[in-house]
Order: sequence, then structure tokens, then C-alpha cells
Amino acid sequence: MAPRIPSIETLRAFDAAVRLGSFSRAAEAVHLTHGAVSRRIAALEVDLDVRLFDRLPRGVRTTEAGLQLHKLVAHTLEQLRAGLADLKSGGRPVRISVLPSFASRWLLPRLGLFRAAEPGIEVEMTAQHEFAEVGRGGVDLAVRYGTAPWRGVRSELLFKERLFPIGRPGQMLASADDLVDVTLLHDSRHEDWIAWLAAAGWPMPARHQVFNDYNLVLEAAASGLGLALGRSRVIEPDLASGRLARLHPLSVANVRAYHLVTPEPPLGDEVARLAAWLRETAAREARL
Repeated sequence: MAPRIPSIETLRAFDAAVRLGSFSRAAEAVHLTHGAVSRRIAALEVDLDVRLFDRLPRGVRTTEAGLQLHKLVAHTLEQLRAGLADLKSGGRPVRISVLPSFASRWLLPRLGLFRAAEPGIEVEMTAQHEFAEVGRGGVDLAVRYGTAPWRGVRSELLFKERLFPIGRPGQMLASADDLVDVTLLHDSRHEDWIAWLAAAGWPMPARHQVFNDYNLVLEAAASGLGLALGRSRVIEPDLASGRLARLHPLSVANVRAYHLVTPEPPLGDEVARLAAWLRETAAREARL
């Protein structure tokens, strides 16, 4: 005899208990009492004839059976939330979070291709520096710049890039002498410049200008305020237009990369189609 399907309240309580590792915190999250959460989960264990949690002096630990069930429950709840949101709004856009520089220099120039391929899917783009919450009421997917993995989400490499000095056309960078009195432009990290200068065997200049956004770094370089490191996959529009020029043939691998981040478990079909297009576009350009 098949087990009866638990109520939504029981599934929400179970999901919260797994995520938070505590019946008390789960009770706060789903607006029930501790006793109500405990009773619902105990009844669920009886119905399934399996132990879902190990009760510890402080909190609970999810068993292997509990983790297996949670994958199904979390996916079901996310699908239900997404479906209800679609019904309420009459269909909603796919929400993606990206860095401002990635948005303006890589994604936006290619977004028309996605619209042509998927005219029925609207994309809502959020450009931000902070990591957005993916799934559970946050964005549907994200492109993160950094080093994976990240907890609670599924991440996969979208593409790597190489770094090389760039500046206003006509500037020179043939030897270390050309760096005397030059300002190095970079975002909050200058490890990229450390790596490139070490590869070139050149000393680190004394003057630096820091920006909180790579777009500003590039604008400063185009204005002649100093030299920046070009990121090979997002600098292409600036090099093609002649606003900026590559100043040295040496390039180094960037330790940071762009990663496609999706919820665990994944969401609906429209989100999957945007994710697939991002993968395919990045892979195709990597072959060129």
C-alpha cells in the first residue's frame, strides 16, 4: 500500500528542519510551534516507516533517508512556488543575477540571439556585485565570478579567461621602465596585477587606483588615468571599438572564472532553457 501524501504544512516543516538543522528554528521559519513541527515529522517517519532525523542534544542531524527525501520535497516545493507565481502573474520572466561588467560587456550584446531563439521567454536581469540568493524566492539562476563551489547551489564552469595589460591607444608598455609613474587600475583585488607582473619579471609600481566595479576600471583606463588588466572574454567590445588597446603580448590565466549557478534542485523548463543557451553560447565561443 502506497504511503499517503503528506500535507503541504508537513512538507514545509520537514524542508525547514533539514535546511536549518533544528526543529525550533524550523518552527520559527514556518510559523508553527516546536511541538507541532516535532509531531508532524514524527508522523511522517511513522507513515514512511523510516527515521528521517537523528535527535541530538543540540538540534537534529538528517539521516541518509532524510536527505534522499529532502531532494524530492525541495524540488516539489520549488516547482509549486514557481507554478503559483506564474499563475498569479500570468507568466513571469526568468530572473538572472550577473556582475554589471558581465551584463554590459558579454550578456547584453548576445541577449538578442536568445530572444530570437526563445521569443516566448522574458529575461529579467539584475546587475549586482553581491551574490544573489538563487532559488527559494531569489533569482532563478546566476553567473558568478570567482572560484567555485558555493554551498547550497549547483555551479558549473561557464568559461575561463586570460589577463593582459590594456590602456588608451598610443600608450607604451615595452619594459618595466614604462611603468615608472604609472597608476595601476584594478578592482578590490590586485592579485591579478601581482600575477602578471611576476610572470613578466617586473616590479610592482607604487601607485594604484581601486574601483568597486570593473566597468569603472575600464572607463578609467580609456580616460588615460592608468593601466588596467583586460579580461579576455569581456574586454572584446572595447578592443574592437578602439577605445582600449592591448599593450603587451604576455597574458596569464585568471584564477577567477565565470560560473553558471543554478538552484539545487533545478527549477522549471524556461530557466533550464536559458541555462542551456548560456552553456551553448560559451562553449561555441570557446571553440572559435
